[in-house]
Amino acid sequence: MIATIVGDVINIDVKIVTSSRFFCPSVSSKAAARHCSVSANYCGVVPMAAEDLGDVYPRDPKKLNAYTLVEFDDVIGEPPSLLSLDGVWEKSSRSFNFTKDLCYLILTTLFGIPIAVLCGLKFASLSFGSIWCVTPCVKAFHISLESIRGVYSALVKCVCDPFCESFGHLFRNIRVRKADV
Repeated sequence: MIATIVGDVINIDVKIVTSSRFFCPSVSSKAAARHCSVSANYCGVVPMAAEDLGDVYPRDPKKLNAYTLVEFDDVIGEPPSLLSLDGVWEKSSRSFNFTKDLCYLILTTLFGIPIAVLCGLKFASLSFGSIWCVTPCVKAFHISLESIRGVYSALVKCVCDPFCESFGHLFRNIRVRKADV
């Protein structure tokens, strides 16, 4: 939780948590209560951790994996006519989030570094191939084609242009008109 003191006022940074459940606990700030009544059926105020306010090294600054953000409400939804007990719903939500976070933590702990090493090797070899093999070959090909381009351009101007101009002169008097049938 981050608290700053400015004069006689203490500012505490909080984030507002919303869900589709029919429950609104009492909240301490008027802004959070207003948010609760206007846009959500469930609202809670949770103190923000220091890392929530701005990471020194953002882990996904370009939002490459935003599609992987999955919450309990994205996976499980009850229609209004079939509602489980609130305790079951809350425990299920907590179990889902705990299991998801724990499995992710275990998998990244076991495989994160080896996969990062493999990805580093793959992209390093792709970069090496592009920089030291593909780009010089493409440049050599362009240099080789430059002399051929001049010969080809002269050939087209000398051979094809006269034929095209002759056919143009032959067919220049043809007119197409719409006839009533």
